[in-house]
Amino acid sequence: MIVTLMKIPAKLQLLLTLALLLVAALILLPTFFQHENALLIRTSHHGSNLPDGFYLYRALNNRGIHIKSITPQQGSLVIKLDSGEQSNAAEQVLRGLLPGDFEITHQLNRPD
Repeated sequence: MIVTLMKIPAKLQLLLTLALLLVAALILLPTFFQHENALLIRTSHHGSNLPDGFYLYRALNNRGIHIKSITPQQGSLVIKLDSGEQSNAAEQVLRGLLPGDFEITHQLNRPD
């Protein structure tokens, strides 16, 4: 017994294909615009040492700021945080904690 499938008209095939692509795009779109909030800490003077990451972690954690990670990167420390609010709070804490010869800047990263 041979089973024959109904032929789908070309216009309907095109419409279904476009609808499928639109749904896929809507599902994937947020991942293209997702960013991680991060602070970048550098020394102002060449040859100065960076602060200890574990010390910074404890200081921020004790103030209720959740840190995703602290990693060294090309002569600086990158502190990844959950949100922009956490990033702003961490910046305020770090500016009070670290001496003025450290540069603290916001950095938007794509997730790894």
